[in-house]
Order: sequence, then C-alpha cells, then structure tokens
Amino acid sequence: MKKKYFKYEFLVFLYAYLRQIDLSLDRSRWTSLKPFREYYKKQIQPKVVSDYLIRYSNLDPKKIQWVNSMPEITLFKKIEYLVSRLLKSNNFLTSDEIYYCCQKLLIFQDYLNSEEEIHKLEIEKLRIEFTKFTYQILQYKLNIKDRKRAMSIEHYMQNEVLLCIDIKEFIKNFEL
Repeated sequence: MKKKYFKYEFLVFLYAYLRQIDLSLDRSRWTSLKPFREYYKKQIQPKVVSDYLIRYSNLDPKKIQWVNSMPEITLFKKIEYLVSRLLKSNNFLTSDEIYYCCQKLLIFQDYLNSEEEIHKLEIEKLRIEFTKFTYQILQYKLNIKDRKRAMSIEHYMQNEVLLCIDIKEFIKNFEL
C-alpha cells in the first residue's frame, strides 16, 4: 500500500468532482437517466479522471477490476491524515485508494454509456460508495477553505438560485 503524491490542487479537484457526482446521482433519482446522461456529456468524463489517476501514479490499470472493498479508514489513519494536513504533507492517496476510486469512476462511466436504464438501487449504491470515499478519505486531506469552496460545486438539477462553481474552475492549473 504505497503512497502516491499528487498536487494539492488535484486533490481539491477530485474532492469537488466526486462531490458533483454524489449530488448529481442524488438528483438523478427524480428523473429518467436520459437527461442525466445528457448533462454528463458536457462534463468531464469519469474515465478521463480515472486514466489520469492511474497514469500519474504509475499503477497497473488491470488491477482495478480486483478491488472488492473500500480501503479501511481507522481512527489511527484519520489522525495520520490530520497530522499530515497540519504539516502540509497530506497530498497523497494510497494505491488501494486510487484503485478503489478508479473502479467506482469506471462503473459510473459504464452507467453513463449504457443504453439501458440502470436500477435506482444500483445508482444509490454507487452514490453511497462515492460519498464514503469523498467524506471519509479525501475530506481529511483538505483544508477547511478548500472544502467550503468545493461544497459550492455545480451539479445536475441544482437550484438555479444558488451560486455554484463550475468544475472547470478546479482544473485551471493542470491538465487531465
């Protein structure tokens, strides 16, 4: 379980991107998947993010299919993340975390590419997996200011009254 270091800005982007997926999947329960898929045709594709994670961390993409559960987050691990954040050296993901995230992103990509309707329970299960990863792993790696900024991410079927930040604002400083 090696640590792979990323630019801090990328972790902020990943947090915002996974939050966008979480919120969008939540809102998609109220409509058919067709408009949801249309919305995501204009967004950054999950496979692009997954490919970037694998390429940047020099991991074997074939191992993604063998992931069977989210990496365990113990109290010790949370404390380690918090101390690392205080020391400003918490811009890493473990190889297990990267594989898990990539697997979920690729499942989401398959849902978007599928011509069939996906059962709402399958979508909800995937949403919960994204949520756990986002709030149990990534959240502890970011400072409060960046988390608050990412909370305002635009998403599918958002309230038009709210001021939201486009996902592209989070990737200005690097290319996927």
